[in-house]
Amino acid sequence: MVKLLRPSKKKTQKYEEIGKAKTKRDNKEDSRNAAKKSQKRKTTKTKKKNEEKEQYKKKIQFKTPDRADSVISFLKNQGFTETQISRFVQMGPRVLSSHPEKNLLPKFEFLGSIGVSDSDIPNLLSTCPSFLGHNLKNQIEPNYNILRNLLQSNDRTLFDSRRCAWVLNYDLQANMILNIQILCDVGVRGSKILYLLTKYPRDLLVTTEQFKEIVEEIVKMGFDPTQKTFTLAVHALRSMSTSKWEKKMEAYEKWGWSKAQILLAFRTNPWCMMKSEEKINKVMDYLVNKMGFETSVIAKNSQIISYSLEKRIVPRCLVYQYCLDNRLIVDHL
Repeated sequence: MVKLLRPSKKKTQKYEEIGKAKTKRDNKEDSRNAAKKSQKRKTTKTKKKNEEKEQYKKKIQFKTPDRADSVISFLKNQGFTETQISRFVQMGPRVLSSHPEKNLLPKFEFLGSIGVSDSDIPNLLSTCPSFLGHNLKNQIEPNYNILRNLLQSNDRTLFDSRRCAWVLNYDLQANMILNIQILCDVGVRGSKILYLLTKYPRDLLVTTEQFKEIVEEIVKMGFDPTQKTFTLAVHALRSMSTSKWEKKMEAYEKWGWSKAQILLAFRTNPWCMMKSEEKINKVMDYLVNKMGFETSVIAKNSQIISYSLEKRIVPRCLVYQYCLDNRLIVDHL
């Protein structure tokens, strides 16, 4: 359990007054911003869907419905449900122009040959219908072989392919290989690269220029390339826009953290910068205003931010408080 020093009553009152005022303002502002963003996302998503539907109608035109009917019949025979077929066709309507026996069946057989069960294939393809639109010999099989060589294990490759079949749609030779070489050049070990490749393969598919900038930034921050935190930092920066990063910085700065403390916390536990501003504020509010802990102490133990407030932080703090009240432990633990 992380050891936390209990602050004096004066400091606790000071932080309570500052924290409560900030929390009230932040909560109101966050609620308004969240509502606006949610509405904007819904409007944008609806508009995009309508535009895509119109594009589909223009692109997919059949003289007769025979080909489309044969594809739907083929999917049903492969175990697709009506819902899966509907979603599949909506996301990748061009598949309806495919020849079931010549174009589709070989790809289903390939998935079966690498260990994907018949029952898993519909679920996998429903999330990535574009998979069936790529050439088996020129792209899908070569990409799978590249993954297998990199992961050094058929089981790992199967796991990776089942989690995100879309990986096989990319030109792995163009970006992934070069990005892996960038990691090797700065001293990242093979086991850590395998972790990134298995857990977060999308991180290795960005352009080499972008990936190099991310890695250089992480090196400047002082991360040790031999540690898992380095690859987690790659994932954090790759998956976060600059504006998002700045908002997380601001969230911590509101609670008195300096930029140096935020960087230290990020180096110790990169997950602390991948939590939402709402989660950050809730945890800090409870630890500072409810429990009276110093913000600097939390900065040194940033893994706490990643814990569940309801399931872990609150129950443990209640036990800690009970032990203090009943003199079962000394005040300065």
